[in-house]
Amino acid sequence: MNFKLKIQKCIAGILSGIVAMLMSCWAGGDVIVSEIRLDETEITLDVGEQHTLQAVVIPAFAVNSEVKWSSSDESVAGVNAYDHFCNIIAVGHGSATVKISSLDGNFSAVCEVTVLPMPVTVTTHQPVVLSATTVTLGGSISNAGSPAYTERGVCYGTSQNPTIDNAKAVASGAGEAGDFSVEVSGLTANVAYYARAYATTPFGTAYGNEVSFTPTERLPAVTTADANNTVNGKATLGGNIIDAGIPTYTECGVVYATTQDPTVADTKAVASGAGATGTFTVGVTGLTVGTTYYFRAYATNALGTVYGEERTFSTVAQAEVRFRKAQPWVYATQMGLWSQGGSLICYHNFGTSSGTSQYYSITPGNLVPQFYMDRNTVQYGAGWHTNYATTHNFQAGYRYTVALTASGDSFWLSVSSDGSY
Repeated sequence: MNFKLKIQKCIAGILSGIVAMLMSCWAGGDVIVSEIRLDETEITLDVGEQHTLQAVVIPAFAVNSEVKWSSSDESVAGVNAYDHFCNIIAVGHGSATVKISSLDGNFSAVCEVTVLPMPVTVTTHQPVVLSATTVTLGGSISNAGSPAYTERGVCYGTSQNPTIDNAKAVASGAGEAGDFSVEVSGLTANVAYYARAYATTPFGTAYGNEVSFTPTERLPAVTTADANNTVNGKATLGGNIIDAGIPTYTECGVVYATTQDPTVADTKAVASGAGATGTFTVGVTGLTVGTTYYFRAYATNALGTVYGEERTFSTVAQAEVRFRKAQPWVYATQMGLWSQGGSLICYHNFGTSSGTSQYYSITPGNLVPQFYMDRNTVQYGAGWHTNYATTHNFQAGYRYTVALTASGDSFWLSVSSDGSY
């Protein structure tokens, strides 16, 4: 009902009330209720919707104009009343009668309320092809509807816009919101199919968006990454799974050998995370230093094994050393390692500070620790010194600390092992 009509009815009610009041006063008695009207006698709402009814009591100036509101079924239509106004709340699907009555019950009016069912909302998920004959289909129910749906699943076929009259796969969990999936088998390989998720209510079936798929099989795809950390008979190898294949691969890793074109029949290192796409790495040990190795990443599914491109590496012997300066002596500024032939292998410049350096990679062998004085002193001239230092054998695969300490005006160097790495 529009606003203009409501105003007209209110005016009519007021005029009727004035007339009745005048007649009552003329007769010398109280003004009493003679009629109750509602601005609407029937309304249709969706579940969750609200609507306000307005009552007109005739005459408007009656001494007993108080009213009461009620609903024949509050599971369908709830009432929240204030005086001559009532807010109707659509609770659930169905029909109900909202009634307004005078307190003495002699006068009343009704409004017939119809609450429509809440539609169910369905979305179709992208299919996951498992093999040439099998696929996982699914969907999502974001709104279970009111009344709630009684069956959900996915319908499918070789024609567009499939319905439940075509093939369908029923999922468990009827009446629940959320994701669901079903596995469908017995499909024809390399044939295009169409699918839609669905949910059926007592009032019909709702469908999600249409998706398409073609059941097929293919090998995975993999590339080989460069080798890293190739020292002391160890290496980090890896690859990248670009396509997981159909069916999804069950194993991936790296094969390696001292001959070209290694396969899984040679030595292999298996990576974790089978079935996922993306990069992977594996650590290999027990290699021979200085030997050239050939390696390829691989992935295996039910159709067979594929390999990435072939790459090569060789491991080198390596040790690591760090330098430690115990005190911030002003003149002793640097520490280093020298070959027995007099070549500087590596060094660290502390300046006037103390501390411990990072580890430096070095070729294993007999090396001479030295410290550097940046000017002449009573004990030392400017330059490199080996005071109290001896040649030390730095072995492959081990870490060492070269420390500079002092007693009085004399300095000396010491070497300690930090263990293997």
